[in-house]
Amino acid sequence: MEHHELADLNDEIEYSIDRSDVAEIAARVSEIVDGCQNDKTADQARYRLALLTHLTERLGRSVLFESLTGDAARVAVPPLVRGVLQTSWRLRELTFPNRETAERDEVAAAVALGQVCRVIAWLQQCAQERLQTDPNDPASRQIGIALSQGRQQIVLFVDPDPPGFFRAESDPWPYGFSDPRAVLLWLSALCEFDGSHAGVGMYVLCEVLTGEKFFGNYWDDACVFTEIERRIGRSGEHSTTAGDLVSACGGLGTVSLDLAATVIAGLRNRNVVPPAGWESDASYSTDKRYLRSQLTMFATYDCLPDEHAALDWVAEALLSAPTRRCVENVVREAYAQHAEPSRIPRRSLGERPGAVVLAALVRLAMHRPAQAEAFLRRLPAPLLGEVLQQARFAFRASTPAEPVASIWAAWTRSPPTPGFAGSPRSTGEQPRPPEASRLTVQLEARRTATAMRAAPIATSTHMPATKSFGWSTNIRSVRSGPGSDLPARTRR
Repeated sequence: MEHHELADLNDEIEYSIDRSDVAEIAARVSEIVDGCQNDKTADQARYRLALLTHLTERLGRSVLFESLTGDAARVAVPPLVRGVLQTSWRLRELTFPNRETAERDEVAAAVALGQVCRVIAWLQQCAQERLQTDPNDPASRQIGIALSQGRQQIVLFVDPDPPGFFRAESDPWPYGFSDPRAVLLWLSALCEFDGSHAGVGMYVLCEVLTGEKFFGNYWDDACVFTEIERRIGRSGEHSTTAGDLVSACGGLGTVSLDLAATVIAGLRNRNVVPPAGWESDASYSTDKRYLRSQLTMFATYDCLPDEHAALDWVAEALLSAPTRRCVENVVREAYAQHAEPSRIPRRSLGERPGAVVLAALVRLAMHRPAQAEAFLRRLPAPLLGEVLQQARFAFRASTPAEPVASIWAAWTRSPPTPGFAGSPRSTGEQPRPPEASRLTVQLEARRTATAMRAAPIATSTHMPATKSFGWSTNIRSVRSGPGSDLPARTRR
Protein backbone atom coordinates (compact mmCIF):
# COMPACT_ATOMS: atom_id res chain seq x y z
CA MET A 1 0.00 0.00 0.00
CA GLU A 2 1.46 3.33 -1.06
CA HIS A 3 1.63 6.50 1.03
CA HIS A 4 -1.19 8.20 -0.85
CA GLU A 5 -3.50 5.26 -0.20
CA LEU A 6 -2.83 5.44 3.55
CA ALA A 7 -3.35 9.20 3.42
CA ASP A 8 -6.71 8.65 1.73
CA LEU A 9 -7.73 6.19 4.46
CA ASN A 10 -6.75 8.72 7.10
CA ASP A 11 -8.91 11.35 5.39
CA GLU A 12 -11.83 8.92 5.40
CA ILE A 13 -11.34 8.30 9.12
CA GLU A 14 -11.30 12.05 9.79
CA TYR A 15 -14.55 12.39 7.86
CA SER A 16 -16.05 9.47 9.83
CA ILE A 17 -14.98 11.10 13.13
CA ASP A 18 -16.80 14.27 12.14
CA ARG A 19 -19.93 12.20 11.48
CA SER A 20 -19.43 9.88 14.50
CA ASP A 21 -19.69 6.92 12.14
CA VAL A 22 -18.30 4.13 14.35
CA ALA A 23 -18.77 1.34 11.78
CA GLU A 24 -16.85 3.26 9.11
CA ILE A 25 -14.03 4.08 11.55
CA ALA A 26 -13.69 0.40 12.50
CA ALA A 27 -13.67 -0.68 8.84
CA ARG A 28 -11.00 1.80 7.82
CA VAL A 29 -8.82 0.97 10.85
CA SER A 30 -9.02 -2.74 10.00
CA GLU A 31 -8.01 -1.98 6.42
CA ILE A 32 -4.91 -0.08 7.60
CA VAL A 33 -3.93 -2.78 10.11
CA ASP A 34 -4.44 -5.72 7.76
CA GLY A 35 -2.21 -4.19 5.10
CA CYS A 36 0.99 -4.19 7.15
CA GLN A 37 2.26 -7.47 5.68
CA ASN A 38 2.07 -5.92 2.21
CA ASP A 39 4.69 -3.30 3.02
CA LYS A 40 7.78 -3.91 0.90
CA THR A 41 10.09 -1.19 2.18
CA ALA A 42 11.06 0.19 5.57
CA ASP A 43 9.69 3.61 4.57
CA GLN A 44 6.25 2.13 3.94
CA ALA A 45 6.29 0.41 7.35
CA ARG A 46 7.41 3.62 9.07
CA TYR A 47 4.61 5.59 7.44
CA ARG A 48 2.01 3.01 8.46
CA LEU A 49 3.41 2.91 12.00
CA ALA A 50 3.26 6.69 12.28
CA LEU A 51 -0.34 6.66 11.05
CA LEU A 52 -1.37 3.97 13.57
CA THR A 53 0.20 5.95 16.41
CA HIS A 54 -1.51 9.14 15.24
CA LEU A 55 -4.89 7.42 15.03
CA THR A 56 -4.58 6.02 18.57
CA GLU A 57 -4.03 9.53 19.87
CA ARG A 58 -6.58 11.12 17.52
CA LEU A 59 -9.44 8.78 18.42
CA GLY A 60 -8.68 9.04 22.14
CA ARG A 61 -8.69 12.84 22.03
CA SER A 62 -11.90 12.89 20.00
CA VAL A 63 -13.70 10.69 22.53
CA LEU A 64 -12.45 12.62 25.56
CA PHE A 65 -12.54 16.20 24.32
CA GLU A 66 -14.83 16.23 21.29
CA SER A 67 -18.21 14.70 20.50
CA LEU A 68 -17.11 11.27 19.24
CA THR A 69 -18.92 8.43 20.98
CA GLY A 70 -16.90 6.17 23.24
CA ASP A 71 -17.88 3.13 21.16
CA ALA A 72 -15.33 4.27 18.58
CA ALA A 73 -12.51 3.75 21.06
CA ARG A 74 -13.89 0.40 22.12
CA VAL A 75 -13.95 -1.01 18.57
CA ALA A 76 -10.87 0.73 17.12
CA VAL A 77 -8.19 1.03 19.80
CA PRO A 78 -7.49 -2.71 20.39
CA PRO A 79 -6.96 -3.31 16.64
CA LEU A 80 -4.71 -0.25 16.51
CA VAL A 81 -2.48 -1.66 19.27
CA ARG A 82 -2.35 -5.00 17.48
CA GLY A 83 -1.46 -3.20 14.26
CA VAL A 84 1.35 -1.28 15.97
CA LEU A 85 2.88 -4.55 17.17
CA GLN A 86 2.62 -6.19 13.75
CA THR A 87 3.88 -3.16 11.84
CA SER A 88 6.79 -2.56 14.22
CA TRP A 89 7.87 -6.16 13.72
CA ARG A 90 7.52 -5.73 9.96
CA LEU A 91 9.68 -2.61 10.18
CA ARG A 92 12.30 -4.56 12.09
CA GLU A 93 12.30 -7.23 9.35
CA LEU A 94 12.65 -4.67 6.57
CA THR A 95 15.41 -2.64 8.22
CA PHE A 96 18.82 -3.47 6.83
CA PRO A 97 21.40 -4.87 9.25
CA ASN A 98 23.76 -2.18 10.45
CA ARG A 99 27.51 -2.40 9.99
CA GLU A 100 28.41 -3.35 13.55
CA THR A 101 26.23 -6.42 14.03
CA ALA A 102 24.27 -8.94 12.04
CA GLU A 103 21.16 -8.22 14.12
CA ARG A 104 18.32 -6.27 12.59
CA ASP A 105 18.02 -2.71 13.81
CA GLU A 106 15.24 -2.54 16.44
CA VAL A 107 15.67 1.12 17.43
CA ALA A 108 13.05 2.56 15.07
CA ALA A 109 10.50 -0.05 16.14
CA ALA A 110 11.30 0.53 19.83
CA VAL A 111 10.77 4.28 19.47
CA ALA A 112 7.39 3.68 17.84
CA LEU A 113 6.30 1.17 20.48
CA GLY A 114 7.43 3.54 23.22
CA GLN A 115 5.49 6.41 21.69
CA VAL A 116 2.31 4.31 21.62
CA CYS A 117 2.86 3.42 25.29
CA ARG A 118 3.17 7.14 26.08
CA VAL A 119 -0.05 7.93 24.18
CA ILE A 120 -1.96 5.17 26.00
CA ALA A 121 -0.73 6.33 29.43
CA TRP A 122 -1.54 9.96 28.62
CA LEU A 123 -5.07 9.10 27.51
CA GLN A 124 -5.61 6.96 30.61
CA GLN A 125 -4.46 9.77 32.85
CA CYS A 126 -6.78 12.24 31.10
CA ALA A 127 -9.70 9.85 31.47
CA GLN A 128 -9.01 9.35 35.16
CA GLU A 129 -8.82 13.08 35.79
CA ARG A 130 -12.17 13.57 34.03
CA LEU A 131 -13.72 10.81 36.14
CA GLN A 132 -12.77 12.73 39.27
CA THR A 133 -15.02 15.55 38.05
CA ASP A 134 -17.78 13.35 36.66
CA PRO A 135 -17.64 9.72 37.90
CA ASN A 136 -20.33 8.72 35.41
CA ASP A 137 -18.70 10.19 32.30
CA PRO A 138 -19.29 7.44 29.69
CA ALA A 139 -16.52 8.58 27.33
CA SER A 140 -13.86 8.40 30.03
CA ARG A 141 -15.06 5.00 31.19
CA GLN A 142 -14.98 3.57 27.68
CA ILE A 143 -11.49 4.98 27.07
CA GLY A 144 -10.32 3.31 30.28
CA ILE A 145 -11.79 -0.02 29.19
CA ALA A 146 -10.48 0.21 25.62
CA LEU A 147 -6.91 0.99 26.73
CA SER A 148 -6.77 -1.33 29.74
CA GLN A 149 -4.86 -4.11 27.98
CA GLY A 150 -2.85 -2.10 25.44
CA ARG A 151 0.40 -1.59 27.35
CA GLN A 152 0.31 -5.08 28.85
CA GLN A 153 0.02 -6.56 25.37
CA ILE A 154 3.06 -4.61 24.17
CA VAL A 155 5.08 -5.60 27.24
CA LEU A 156 4.33 -9.29 26.72
CA PHE A 157 5.45 -9.28 23.10
CA VAL A 158 8.71 -7.37 23.56
CA ASP A 159 9.73 -9.52 26.56
CA PRO A 160 12.13 -12.23 25.32
CA ASP A 161 10.72 -14.75 27.79
CA PRO A 162 7.45 -13.55 29.39
CA PRO A 163 6.32 -15.84 32.23
CA GLY A 164 3.05 -17.61 31.53
CA PHE A 165 2.69 -16.19 28.01
CA PHE A 166 3.13 -18.26 24.85
CA ARG A 167 3.30 -16.81 21.35
CA ALA A 168 1.58 -18.33 18.35
CA GLU A 169 3.59 -19.00 15.21
CA SER A 170 2.07 -16.01 13.44
CA ASP A 171 2.55 -13.56 16.31
CA PRO A 172 4.90 -10.57 15.95
CA TRP A 173 8.13 -10.28 17.95
CA PRO A 174 8.63 -14.05 18.36
CA TYR A 175 11.81 -13.51 20.42
CA GLY A 176 11.13 -10.08 21.90
CA PHE A 177 13.76 -7.35 22.01
CA SER A 178 17.42 -8.24 21.59
CA ASP A 179 19.03 -4.79 21.22
CA PRO A 180 20.00 -3.09 24.54
CA ARG A 181 19.54 0.38 23.06
CA ALA A 182 16.05 -0.49 21.83
CA VAL A 183 14.86 -1.81 25.19
CA LEU A 184 16.20 1.25 27.05
CA LEU A 185 14.43 3.62 24.63
CA TRP A 186 11.19 1.72 25.06
CA LEU A 187 11.51 1.56 28.87
CA SER A 188 12.11 5.30 29.16
CA ALA A 189 8.77 5.87 27.38
CA LEU A 190 7.06 3.22 29.52
CA CYS A 191 7.93 5.24 32.64
CA GLU A 192 6.05 8.35 31.45
CA PHE A 193 2.65 9.50 32.78
CA ASP A 194 2.54 6.95 35.61
CA GLY A 195 1.86 4.22 33.09
CA SER A 196 1.47 0.60 34.12
CA HIS A 197 4.04 -2.18 33.81
CA ALA A 198 7.14 -0.03 34.31
CA GLY A 199 8.32 -2.55 36.90
CA VAL A 200 7.88 -5.44 34.47
CA GLY A 201 9.81 -3.41 31.91
CA MET A 202 12.81 -3.40 34.25
CA TYR A 203 12.90 -7.20 34.12
CA VAL A 204 12.96 -6.99 30.32
CA LEU A 205 15.83 -4.48 30.56
CA CYS A 206 17.82 -6.83 32.80
CA GLU A 207 17.35 -9.80 30.51
CA VAL A 208 18.34 -7.94 27.34
CA LEU A 209 21.34 -6.18 28.94
CA THR A 210 22.75 -9.25 30.67
CA GLY A 211 21.34 -12.20 28.73
CA GLU A 212 19.74 -13.69 31.87
CA LYS A 213 16.43 -13.21 33.61
CA PHE A 214 16.16 -11.56 37.01
CA PHE A 215 14.29 -13.82 39.44
CA GLY A 216 14.09 -11.45 42.41
CA ASN A 217 10.98 -9.58 43.52
CA TYR A 218 11.31 -5.81 43.69
CA TRP A 219 8.29 -5.73 46.01
CA ASP A 220 10.64 -7.32 48.57
CA ASP A 221 13.32 -4.70 47.81
CA ALA A 222 15.29 -7.02 45.54
CA CYS A 223 17.18 -4.61 43.29
CA VAL A 224 17.19 -5.13 39.54
CA PHE A 225 20.00 -2.62 38.98
CA THR A 226 22.21 -4.19 41.65
CA GLU A 227 21.91 -7.50 39.82
CA ILE A 228 22.68 -5.85 36.48
CA GLU A 229 25.79 -4.28 38.03
CA ARG A 230 26.89 -7.65 39.40
CA ARG A 231 26.65 -9.18 35.94
CA ILE A 232 28.04 -6.46 33.65
CA GLY A 233 29.66 -3.87 35.95
CA ARG A 234 28.56 -0.38 36.98
CA SER A 235 29.57 1.09 33.60
CA GLY A 236 28.91 -2.05 31.55
CA GLU A 237 32.61 -2.83 31.31
CA HIS A 238 32.00 -6.59 31.47
CA SER A 239 29.51 -6.64 28.58
CA THR A 240 30.38 -6.70 24.90
CA THR A 241 26.84 -5.81 23.78
CA ALA A 242 25.63 -3.28 26.37
CA GLY A 243 28.89 -1.69 27.50
CA ASP A 244 28.89 1.21 25.06
CA LEU A 245 25.24 2.02 25.77
CA VAL A 246 25.62 2.02 29.57
CA SER A 247 28.74 4.16 29.29
CA ALA A 248 26.95 6.62 26.98
CA CYS A 249 24.20 6.93 29.60
CA GLY A 250 26.67 7.77 32.39
CA GLY A 251 26.60 4.38 34.11
CA LEU A 252 23.87 2.38 35.80
CA GLY A 253 23.53 4.93 38.60
CA THR A 254 22.57 7.70 36.20
CA VAL A 255 20.23 5.35 34.32
CA SER A 256 18.36 4.40 37.50
CA LEU A 257 18.11 8.00 38.74
CA ASP A 258 16.94 9.34 35.38
CA LEU A 259 14.22 6.69 35.12
CA ALA A 260 13.19 7.22 38.75
CA ALA A 261 12.78 10.98 38.17
CA THR A 262 10.66 10.24 35.08
CA VAL A 263 8.36 7.96 37.08
CA ILE A 264 7.99 10.44 39.97
CA ALA A 265 7.21 13.29 37.57
CA GLY A 266 4.22 11.36 36.22
CA LEU A 267 2.68 10.19 39.50
CA ARG A 268 -0.99 11.01 39.71
CA ASN A 269 -2.86 12.94 42.39
CA ARG A 270 -2.85 10.95 45.62
CA ASN A 271 -6.37 12.18 46.44
CA VAL A 272 -8.00 10.15 43.70
CA VAL A 273 -11.38 8.58 44.40
CA PRO A 274 -12.07 5.32 42.52
CA PRO A 275 -15.23 5.59 40.39
CA ALA A 276 -18.08 3.29 41.30
CA GLY A 277 -17.41 -0.21 40.04
CA TRP A 278 -13.67 0.31 39.64
CA GLU A 279 -12.63 0.09 43.28
CA SER A 280 -10.57 -3.04 42.58
CA ASP A 281 -8.92 -1.63 39.44
CA ALA A 282 -5.16 -1.38 39.90
CA SER A 283 -5.07 2.12 38.40
CA TYR A 284 -7.28 3.40 41.23
CA SER A 285 -5.95 1.26 44.03
CA THR A 286 -5.34 2.85 47.41
CA ASP A 287 -3.06 0.01 48.53
CA LYS A 288 -0.12 1.68 50.24
CA ARG A 289 2.35 -0.70 48.66
CA TYR A 290 1.70 0.27 45.06
CA LEU A 291 3.13 3.75 45.31
CA ARG A 292 6.01 2.50 47.42
CA SER A 293 6.92 0.01 44.71
CA GLN A 294 7.11 2.82 42.15
CA LEU A 295 9.78 4.49 44.27
CA THR A 296 11.73 1.58 45.71
CA MET A 297 12.15 -0.38 42.49
CA PHE A 298 14.75 2.28 41.65
CA ALA A 299 15.70 3.53 45.13
CA THR A 300 17.03 0.16 46.27
CA TYR A 301 20.05 0.73 44.01
CA ASP A 302 22.63 2.41 46.25
CA CYS A 303 24.48 4.72 43.86
CA LEU A 304 24.64 8.00 45.85
CA PRO A 305 27.37 7.74 48.50
CA ASP A 306 26.64 11.11 50.13
CA GLU A 307 24.86 14.44 49.83
CA HIS A 308 27.56 15.84 47.54
CA ALA A 309 26.99 13.11 44.95
CA ALA A 310 23.24 13.77 45.12
CA LEU A 311 23.71 17.50 44.62
CA ASP A 312 26.06 16.89 41.70
CA TRP A 313 23.53 14.64 39.97
CA VAL A 314 20.65 17.08 40.62
CA ALA A 315 22.68 19.97 39.19
CA GLU A 316 23.59 18.00 36.06
CA ALA A 317 20.01 16.76 35.57
CA LEU A 318 18.48 20.23 35.93
CA LEU A 319 21.02 21.69 33.53
CA SER A 320 20.05 19.13 30.85
CA ALA A 321 23.20 19.90 28.88
CA PRO A 322 23.33 18.26 25.43
CA THR A 323 26.81 16.92 26.24
CA ARG A 324 25.68 15.18 29.44
CA ARG A 325 26.02 11.41 29.42
CA CYS A 326 22.52 10.33 30.38
CA VAL A 327 19.43 8.46 29.25
CA GLU A 328 17.71 11.68 28.24
CA ASN A 329 20.26 12.56 25.57
CA VAL A 330 20.33 9.01 24.18
CA VAL A 331 16.54 9.11 23.93
CA ARG A 332 16.53 12.61 22.41
CA GLU A 333 18.94 11.52 19.67
CA ALA A 334 16.86 8.45 18.80
CA TYR A 335 13.57 10.36 18.79
CA ALA A 336 15.03 13.08 16.58
CA GLN A 337 15.95 10.41 14.05
CA HIS A 338 13.00 8.02 14.23
CA ALA A 339 9.96 9.62 15.92
CA GLU A 340 7.19 11.53 14.22
CA PRO A 341 6.00 14.85 15.71
CA SER A 342 3.43 14.43 18.47
CA ARG A 343 1.07 16.75 20.33
CA ILE A 344 2.23 15.01 23.52
CA PRO A 345 5.70 16.51 23.89
CA ARG A 346 8.61 14.97 25.74
CA ARG A 347 9.89 16.90 28.76
CA SER A 348 13.49 17.12 29.87
CA LEU A 349 14.50 16.58 33.49
CA GLY A 350 15.33 20.28 33.61
CA GLU A 351 11.59 20.93 33.35
CA ARG A 352 10.88 18.54 36.25
CA PRO A 353 12.91 19.92 39.16
CA GLY A 354 10.65 18.59 41.90
CA ALA A 355 10.80 15.04 40.57
CA VAL A 356 14.58 15.23 40.12
CA VAL A 357 15.15 16.26 43.74
CA LEU A 358 12.69 13.67 45.05
CA ALA A 359 14.46 10.92 43.10
CA ALA A 360 17.74 11.77 44.84
CA LEU A 361 16.04 12.37 48.20
CA VAL A 362 14.27 8.99 48.25
CA ARG A 363 17.52 7.27 47.29
CA LEU A 364 19.41 8.90 50.17
CA ALA A 365 16.53 8.46 52.63
CA MET A 366 16.45 4.74 51.98
CA HIS A 367 20.18 4.18 52.49
CA ARG A 368 21.56 7.21 54.40
CA PRO A 369 18.86 9.21 56.26
CA ALA A 370 21.36 11.62 57.82
CA GLN A 371 22.76 12.46 54.38
CA ALA A 372 19.20 13.00 53.14
CA GLU A 373 18.63 15.69 55.76
CA ALA A 374 21.96 17.34 54.95
CA PHE A 375 21.02 17.24 51.28
CA LEU A 376 17.74 19.07 51.96
CA ARG A 377 19.44 21.76 54.01
CA ARG A 378 21.61 22.67 51.02
CA LEU A 379 18.76 23.12 48.54
CA PRO A 380 17.82 26.67 47.44
CA ALA A 381 14.45 27.97 48.59
CA PRO A 382 12.70 28.03 45.17
CA LEU A 383 13.64 24.41 44.60
CA LEU A 384 12.28 23.44 48.01
CA GLY A 385 8.95 25.01 47.07
CA GLU A 386 8.78 22.90 43.92
CA VAL A 387 9.70 19.74 45.83
CA LEU A 388 6.99 20.36 48.43
CA GLN A 389 4.38 20.93 45.76
CA GLN A 390 5.30 17.71 43.95
CA ALA A 391 5.40 15.70 47.19
CA ARG A 392 2.03 16.98 48.41
CA PHE A 393 0.44 16.19 45.05
CA ALA A 394 1.79 12.64 44.69
CA PHE A 395 2.44 11.37 48.22
CA ARG A 396 -0.13 12.83 50.62
CA ALA A 397 -3.79 11.86 50.70
CA SER A 398 -4.77 13.96 53.71
CA THR A 399 -4.44 17.44 52.18
CA PRO A 400 -5.81 18.86 48.93
CA ALA A 401 -3.20 19.54 46.28
CA GLU A 402 -3.26 21.54 43.11
CA PRO A 403 -1.87 19.91 39.94
CA VAL A 404 1.89 20.24 39.76
CA ALA A 405 2.69 23.24 37.57
CA SER A 406 6.07 24.18 36.23
CA ILE A 407 6.50 26.96 38.78
CA TRP A 408 10.26 26.76 38.41
CA ALA A 409 9.96 27.78 34.75
CA ALA A 410 7.26 30.32 35.59
CA TRP A 411 9.61 32.14 37.95
CA THR A 412 12.07 32.63 35.11
CA ARG A 413 9.39 34.35 33.02
CA SER A 414 7.79 36.68 35.56
CA PRO A 415 8.11 37.52 39.27
CA PRO A 416 5.88 35.38 41.48
CA THR A 417 3.45 36.69 44.02
CA PRO A 418 5.36 38.04 47.04
CA GLY A 419 5.02 35.91 50.12
CA PHE A 420 4.64 32.58 48.29
CA ALA A 421 6.35 29.93 50.40
CA GLY A 422 9.87 29.52 49.10
CA SER A 423 9.52 31.91 46.15
CA PRO A 424 12.19 34.46 45.24
CA ARG A 425 11.38 38.10 45.87
CA SER A 426 10.73 40.42 42.97
CA THR A 427 13.86 42.33 44.00
CA GLY A 428 15.96 39.37 42.94
CA GLU A 429 17.45 38.69 46.38
CA GLN A 430 17.87 35.11 47.51
CA PRO A 431 15.15 34.49 50.13
CA ARG A 432 15.26 32.32 53.18
CA PRO A 433 12.50 29.68 53.09
CA PRO A 434 9.90 29.73 55.83
CA GLU A 435 11.00 27.54 58.69
CA ALA A 436 7.78 25.55 58.45
CA SER A 437 8.54 24.61 54.83
CA ARG A 438 12.06 23.43 55.57
CA LEU A 439 10.90 21.61 58.68
CA THR A 440 8.14 19.91 56.71
CA VAL A 441 10.59 18.55 54.15
CA GLN A 442 12.95 17.31 56.85
CA LEU A 443 10.10 15.64 58.72
CA GLU A 444 8.93 13.93 55.53
CA ALA A 445 12.51 12.72 54.91
CA ARG A 446 12.76 11.22 58.40
CA ARG A 447 9.43 9.43 58.06
CA THR A 448 10.34 8.21 54.60
CA ALA A 449 13.62 6.78 55.87
CA THR A 450 11.89 5.14 58.84
CA ALA A 451 9.28 3.56 56.59
CA MET A 452 11.83 2.20 54.15
CA ARG A 453 14.05 0.74 56.85
CA ALA A 454 11.19 -1.18 58.43
CA ALA A 455 10.76 -4.92 58.03
CA PRO A 456 9.49 -6.07 54.60
CA ILE A 457 5.93 -7.16 54.10
CA ALA A 458 5.18 -10.87 53.88
CA THR A 459 5.61 -12.28 50.40
CA SER A 460 2.85 -13.88 48.39
CA THR A 461 2.52 -15.06 44.83
CA HIS A 462 -1.21 -14.97 44.15
CA MET A 463 -1.27 -12.05 41.74
CA PRO A 464 -0.53 -12.49 38.02
CA ALA A 465 3.09 -12.08 37.06
CA THR A 466 2.47 -9.58 34.30
CA LYS A 467 0.49 -7.13 36.43
CA SER A 468 2.17 -3.87 37.37
CA PHE A 469 0.47 -1.17 39.34
CA GLY A 470 0.70 2.54 39.25
CA TRP A 471 -0.02 4.56 42.22
CA SER A 472 -1.30 5.02 45.54
CA THR A 473 0.13 5.86 48.88
CA ASN A 474 1.59 8.21 51.42
CA ILE A 475 5.14 6.92 51.67
CA ARG A 476 5.34 7.93 55.33
CA SER A 477 2.85 5.23 56.33
CA VAL A 478 3.89 2.47 53.95
CA ARG A 479 4.69 0.10 56.79
CA SER A 480 2.03 1.14 59.29
CA GLY A 481 -1.68 1.69 59.60
CA PRO A 482 -4.51 -0.33 58.12
CA GLY A 483 -3.81 -2.51 55.15
CA SER A 484 -2.48 -5.79 56.52
CA ASP A 485 -5.37 -7.57 54.82
CA LEU A 486 -4.70 -6.02 51.39
CA PRO A 487 -4.33 -8.33 48.39
CA ALA A 488 -1.00 -10.00 47.75
CA ARG A 489 1.37 -8.21 45.40
CA THR A 490 2.93 -9.30 42.18
CA ARG A 491 5.91 -11.54 41.82
CA ARG A 492 7.92 -11.72 38.63
